[in-house]
Amino acid sequence: MNVPPTDVTSWRLVDPTFMLGRLRKESPQPKVGTWIIHKDISPLDLYVYLRARFGAPNGFAMTLKHPSSDNLIHWNWTLQSGTSVIEFLGYQLQALAAIDDTEDPSPEELSAFVAGLKADFANHGQTMSAVKRSLEKWIVFVNPYHRLRRVVDDMSTRLRALNIDHRDLPGLPTTPEQLEGFRAKWSARQFAYTEALGYGLALRMLAPVLAESFVNLVIFLLAKTELKNDERLYKNALRQEIDIRVKTLHLTCQGFEKQIDAASEAFKAFHTLMNGRNDFLHGNIEPLLLKYDTVYFEGTIPLFDQYKNISELSLVKSLMHVEPEAALRDIDVANALIILVLETMDSKTRRTVEEFMNTSDPGWREDKKRPGILFPQTVVHTVLGPQSESKS
Repeated sequence: MNVPPTDVTSWRLVDPTFMLGRLRKESPQPKVGTWIIHKDISPLDLYVYLRARFGAPNGFAMTLKHPSSDNLIHWNWTLQSGTSVIEFLGYQLQALAAIDDTEDPSPEELSAFVAGLKADFANHGQTMSAVKRSLEKWIVFVNPYHRLRRVVDDMSTRLRALNIDHRDLPGLPTTPEQLEGFRAKWSARQFAYTEALGYGLALRMLAPVLAESFVNLVIFLLAKTELKNDERLYKNALRQEIDIRVKTLHLTCQGFEKQIDAASEAFKAFHTLMNGRNDFLHGNIEPLLLKYDTVYFEGTIPLFDQYKNISELSLVKSLMHVEPEAALRDIDVANALIILVLETMDSKTRRTVEEFMNTSDPGWREDKKRPGILFPQTVVHTVLGPQSESKS
């Protein structure tokens, strides 16, 4: 009785002589079915099972593998069942088994295939446990600085594109014809000012957070061993006032050639930004912190220092304290602090920190107390057929 090549119990490592004959085309090429696995079995369990049963990956794709996680195919086993070959390929988003003498499976056939794989786990449980214990375990986390950086850069670009300079505002209409044109122009500018309000408000709130998240990232990456190994000392370093945290980076962290220059214009501007953060945020609680004008009254008669255009009373006023130039200036201050800190590091440390700054999902190895960059920033996914490659 012939055993189908999808019966995982019949698999063995491929016979090199058989493969050589195949490559020389001494036998006709069989039909190959594509069995794509992206659910019902974890990538970890699948790899551990194959590794426990067949040893290190032996497929041709391993000869092309870059010595990093930046690969299209991460692992490849070439297996055999009778005269059928099974190419098992591991991608980041799915696994693929190219199996001789089969058709592309129906959902029901694929589910049965995966069930067969999982059922065979029990026959290799002890070896699988040993393989799993040998693997490095990393915790993947969101880089808060990188996430903020993306948001801040996007908002800054959009705010600049709005070109809010108060020079294109509709004047006070004094005739019916002017009133008709005023309505359309007012509507368009009102939308732009509302959008600028949102970006300006968000950027002024985020600028201090961006700077602080960078400082905390530096401490996380470069904290000296005695600090990293003592949780209370580490937490204490993060609880210090932000200016103290920056001034003592050369004491708490490795890789600094000198102390941060607290007399520099960049540091002074940063200190002012951080001191003004509370006043700005607390304006939501203490409204008088957001004052912008004065008016006199005699009885019910309002008296301003000067006449104002309707656009000034409504649109310009809406951006008080969150003007585009003020918001972008705050971001420049945060950026200048980041440059100041980076310039104080030795070149090797700076390159490491900059790589982490540009990494969205770094990792942490708890047993070694060590951060690491685990993945490239581009994820590649391949689908068989025309237009087969997509990136994100």
